[in-house]
Amino acid sequence: MPSTTLICGQTWSTRNLDVATYRNGDPIPQVTDPTAWTELTTGAWCWYNNDSVTYHAYGRLYNWYAVNDPWPRAGRLACTHRRGVGSDGNVPW
Repeated sequence: MPSTTLICGQTWSTRNLDVATYRNGDPIPQVTDPTAWTELTTGAWCWYNNDSVTYHAYGRLYNWYAVNDPWPRAGRLACTHRRGVGSDGNVPW
């Protein structure tokens, strides 16, 4: 199975991000409390509906801070340089 696909001239990954640490090795905590999740200002991940059975369908779900980490140390972002984070402006539909 290829790891990327072309959609409207843009290359997209065919696999979900699946990491529990930032690129520098710092852990990304799993947060299961919905109230705590909405109040976070740091990176975190969870399972869809907090149910690990959903892993194969959805993978880990990350909050904005995990994929766009404001931490000043280089190399902490969960995504690699070559892979960006999609936005409403990226989606062709």
